[in-house]
Amino acid sequence: MALGAMMFSMPTAMLGAFYFSMLRDLGAGEGFALYAMIGAISLMIATLVNGLSKG
Repeated sequence: MALGAMMFSMPTAMLGAFYFSMLRDLGAGEGFALYAMIGAISLMIATLVNGLSKG
């Protein structure tokens, strides 16, 4: 299961970082950091919303 997650998430992260690099004229590292930050924030929001609805 972990291997499948890696096979899906790594190319998605690389394409997302490339997209942000081209969209905002950022370097590769900056684009990846921006993509990772957006992903982390969305994960926290989804966790909070799902956790609060069950409480």
